[in-house]
Amino acid sequence: MQVFRDNRFEYSFLLGKEQFSAELICLGDQLGKILNCIKYELRNHCWFVFDVFGSSHTLMSCLFPQDQAGICLINTTEELIEKVKKVIQFERGVFIAFPINKEVLWKKNLLPQTEALEGLHHPESEIEIRAFDYSYFEVYTLRDTLSKVFRSCFKFPV
Repeated sequence: MQVFRDNRFEYSFLLGKEQFSAELICLGDQLGKILNCIKYELRNHCWFVFDVFGSSHTLMSCLFPQDQAGICLINTTEELIEKVKKVIQFERGVFIAFPINKEVLWKKNLLPQTEALEGLHHPESEIEIRAFDYSYFEVYTLRDTLSKVFRSCFKFPV
């Protein structure tokens, strides 16, 4: 399983059992660990959340409420960290960060989904994190600085 790939324009990471030293993956605490790793770099960012499903003591629709267009906006990285920590395990989900003041347009019939093609759903996003099938997290970014932070936070085979 390839864990880190640099396509010159896009960095991609696959975080699973090796990175978390755990049998169960896609836990809310694990996504919190990913977000804590990059929270300084994304301190002035908001998050859009799509296609989220999993288990929690709180309804997922309460943790990640959608507007009439089917879009969930989380105002800060810190707020997203607090929400994902309330999730026991994600089956799926797409989490996409943008600078807070950036106007982001979504096509209602083309909202991001977990099992879409690999890579960023939106070309202007800073980072995209996907929880996939209780099995692993996919992370995509165009930013070299975020790639370096990920490599310093998690173990990847050389």
